[in-house]
Amino acid sequence: MKYGKKAKIILTDAPLSKRAIAYIIDFSLEFILLFLLMTGINGLYQNYDTRSQANFVLFCSILVFVFLFLYLPTKHNGQTIGKMFFHIKTESTENKKLGYWLNFAREFVFKFMFAMILAPCETIQIVLYYIKHKNLAGIRLIHDGILFTRVVSIPKKGK
Repeated sequence: MKYGKKAKIILTDAPLSKRAIAYIIDFSLEFILLFLLMTGINGLYQNYDTRSQANFVLFCSILVFVFLFLYLPTKHNGQTIGKMFFHIKTESTENKKLGYWLNFAREFVFKFMFAMILAPCETIQIVLYYIKHKNLAGIRLIHDGILFTRVVSIPKKGK
């Protein structure tokens, strides 16, 4: 890696193991928030007197989702909470800045809403890639290919 005023830092693809564990952390957070949201709202909506509280819970939950999976990755250069733990980030393969819509599509639509479809497909992709290349270095998963993104390792400060 090169450092200096004009030197660019060349980032390498993040290992699949780090990406997978970061995904599990983010997916678990989304699932827990959604579970709390649905059970809380369901319980509050059943009683007519607490319907306004249910609307407040819904509003707060939407704000938390927006903060964690839209604002945070956009403002922290493609890092979700799971990615922050493993010093990895998402970047565009087209040298564009990751915007709100791209982060929303990546972190919520593809990785959460389509998880039941993408997880088996990406598992098959990983197995086939490993059979062909005998390693998993450089693999880009389906959602990365569709959105023209990749996940890279961030060099730790001082190295």
